Amino acid sequence: SREVAGVRRGLAGYDDLACYFDALEAACAMQDFLRAHGEGFHEAPAAAVWEAYTSDWWQMDAAYRHFCEALERCARAADPDLMDAMGPLADWAEGQYTAGFVVPANECWVATSEADWEREGCVAGVPRQCRFYDEVVENELAGAKRVVVIVSDALRYEVARELAGELERGQRVECRVDAVQGTFPSMTRFGMAALLPHRTMGMGSDGSGAVLADGLPTATTEQRQAVLRARRPASV
Repeated sequence: SREVAGVRRGLAGYDDLACYFDALEAACAMQDFLRAHGEGFHEAPAAAVWEAYTSDWWQMDAAYRHFCEALERCARAADPDLMDAMGPLADWAEGQYTAGFVVPANECWVATSEADWEREGCVAGVPRQCRFYDEVVENELAGAKRVVVIVSDALRYEVARELAGELERGQRVECRVDAVQGTFPSMTRFGMAALLPHRTMGMGSDGSGAVLADGLPTATTEQRQAVLRARRPASV
């Protein structure tokens, strides 16, 4: 399929059919990944599973997302005959992604991390979101006058990897992609607070569900800025 798509890419009328070839190429990438991991997902301990995902396994998520994006473009093209032909491929991709990757990879992660969760509430050997300010921002500020942090809620890891690649190619900058384990529960109001400088983090006692950093509220922009300024007065 890759060879066919490569040949067709240079021919007239390719743009009208590009979504179908993109879907085929994404399916090929999924198949290549599954063949390369035919023995399954058996890494241990949990930190090794984390490393496996951030260095390699994320590529399956990327390939599946590319397939879904191409399939959506095919649906908008509204050619019923071609979409009927895509149906079996879509069923294959969904089944392979779920049964061949998501379920066994998640089982591997849960099996290796469950004891850490029960004992410590986090996974040993993996950086934590709640230490982001101290371990990332403070370290950067040691050698820079200003550090800018852009927070994008629920950005998938493989999307960040692709974004880094695009920036390096298009903007000629050097990017490094790291990952940290999020707070639990993994909800926005906890994640935003975890990124702020703090020694303690908890919830208010009034039943409102407010998340506190060092006893200070974190729900609004103004409140989060106050938490920042408690550590560094010039922060915005």
